[in-house]
Amino acid sequence: MDYNSQGQLIKSVSAGRSSTVEYNTAGKPVKTNYYNTDGTIEYFSLYSYNGEELTNVKAIYSNADFNRTINYTYNNGKVATSTLCQTADCSNPITSSYTYNGENITVETSEIGSTFSSSSKREYLYDNQLNPFTFTNKYFRIMMGGAYAISKNNYASERISYKDSSGNWVQNQQVIYEIQYNSAQLPTQVIGKTTTGANYVKYNYEYIVQ
Repeated sequence: MDYNSQGQLIKSVSAGRSSTVEYNTAGKPVKTNYYNTDGTIEYFSLYSYNGEELTNVKAIYSNADFNRTINYTYNNGKVATSTLCQTADCSNPITSSYTYNGENITVETSEIGSTFSSSSKREYLYDNQLNPFTFTNKYFRIMMGGAYAISKNNYASERISYKDSSGNWVQNQQVIYEIQYNSAQLPTQVIGKTTTGANYVKYNYEYIVQ
């Protein structure tokens, strides 16, 4: 990752693909260009704001069929919903809604609108340490999406439920997280395990000190 003199991320590379970020004079990201491994541009994203709030992100491809938009709404300055539209008329949106306790999202509900619609719910408990995205630009955290990127602390546990045909929430999984921290009390490794002890997910984190 490359940063400018203001500490803003301007370039990242992953698996041979790169992206570059452009900012306005207020320091808000306004455009990200995404490149193929051969250096040609794959697509770009444009960001729109209402004051200090990021209102939408539009991904633009040479083939308009691949274009997509994510719209955000807010409640008391916090992201309340994010809606992914993958068609011009947003006929089958995917909407995530967030419930907070302080600076952490405690309930994340996702609704997929289509002929065969589905709903899922994730309920979180947290530790009291800062999460890996603490020092990431707040707009990037919103764009990354999900409770972990937006919340202040780290998951301690997660309950996953789905909505059955009668409209009732049915829990079908629970994940407990084991966290290792560095001397600054930031997580260096997070391992999520199911109640049976099976590995569910694993993350490793490294930090750049500037």
